[in-house]
Amino acid sequence: MEFNSFEKIKEHYEYALSWLDSIQIENSKTRMGRYRNNLEKLIDIVTKKDVNKLIGSSLEYVNTLYEVNDIIYIHKALESEYGDDDKIRHLLREFCKGPDSYTNENNSSSNRARNLGFELLISAILAKANIELMINIEADVAATFEEQLFIFECKRPQAIRNLQKNIRKAIKQIEVISKERQETNINGVLCIDFTKIINPEFIIPKQKDLNKVVSSIEHRLSQCLLKIRNFITDCLQDRELFVLGTVNIVSMAEQTGDLFYYRDFAFDVFPQNEKNPSIIENLLESIRTNSEFSLN
Repeated sequence: MEFNSFEKIKEHYEYALSWLDSIQIENSKTRMGRYRNNLEKLIDIVTKKDVNKLIGSSLEYVNTLYEVNDIIYIHKALESEYGDDDKIRHLLREFCKGPDSYTNENNSSSNRARNLGFELLISAILAKANIELMINIEADVAATFEEQLFIFECKRPQAIRNLQKNIRKAIKQIEVISKERQETNINGVLCIDFTKIINPEFIIPKQKDLNKVVSSIEHRLSQCLLKIRNFITDCLQDRELFVLGTVNIVSMAEQTGDLFYYRDFAFDVFPQNEKNPSIIENLLESIRTNSEFSLN
């Protein structure tokens, strides 16, 4: 997704924060409130096209754009139908906690806030695609589509060395839930946020123009999925799995100096010789077609 107007982002971020206030979720004294200040600074920098200042503080502003756009998306997708749900409110309250910066996370408790935020984001993507969430099922995210249950396990590996461990854990969690429910129409979905693997230093890469930005991100994300294909195949031992990979990126177009925020998705299905992949294809098409939104 691309946002050309940072003023528009600020406007819709204020709507999202007001929504949190309306459901009694304190945010002004959390990192969400501090992102508001960062966003105002960023607007001033972008307006003046002060590239040196932007690059010099890239981590701060990249981080702000990631968080701000996620909470805007969550607000727009979940408010009307799921905003009153106790589980969603709990996740939102926890999401507001945690360290301000991605780089201050570790593998213990400090990455909990963004881990839960990723579950909210996947829920929002599904809700925006008109896929019914099953809030009460004990899974990171659960939903029904074409009368079948989908179990989503969401992982945010902090580094490439953690990736295989995360994958193995998610597959095990899906297996446990499937056995506990004793249902035949259960589909496992592994959701992986590759943001910290693809851009661990949170730099602002430069590309010739927006098309180059998008093609570069799509290539890097597809390469991530390709590299884990053999490992996932070995873990599954012919069981079925659907993989959704995602990445956040902030990039600059060299020709104009414009700054872009973009989230990309890539999909994979295991095993590749699946005889009846139509439900997966339909699910993917629904997500691709409906999960974007406009700020206008």
